[in-house]
Amino acid sequence: MDKNQVTDNGIELKGFYKNGALRKMEQFIGLSTWNIVTEFFFSENNQLIFVHSIKYQTIDENGYLKKPQKLSELRCYYENDRLIKSVGTFNNDEKTDYLKESQNLKNDLKNYKKL
Repeated sequence: MDKNQVTDNGIELKGFYKNGALRKMEQFIGLSTWNIVTEFFFSENNQLIFVHSIKYQTIDENGYLKKPQKLSELRCYYENDRLIKSVGTFNNDEKTDYLKESQNLKNDLKNYKKL
């Protein structure tokens, strides 16, 4: 996410665990005119294996949309902490480093669990 964007519609991070190990994270970012939903999936040895990200438009020139419209969708496949394939496009001004982003979010979840 661009650090200059204002998340005026909120941010949410959910972690899903199996046998005490993080297996999936869902991140929601609500911006003024669109929402971004990103899912991160992890292997049994805690490595990122798949990312699915969708960007939805929530406001058009006439105001809020009753049903958000999908603007773009991206799927990224990882093996041994390396991107091996991506499918789709994500119309964003900057490329997101999902490996780094997943580590940052995992740290956020750990710190939240300690509270």
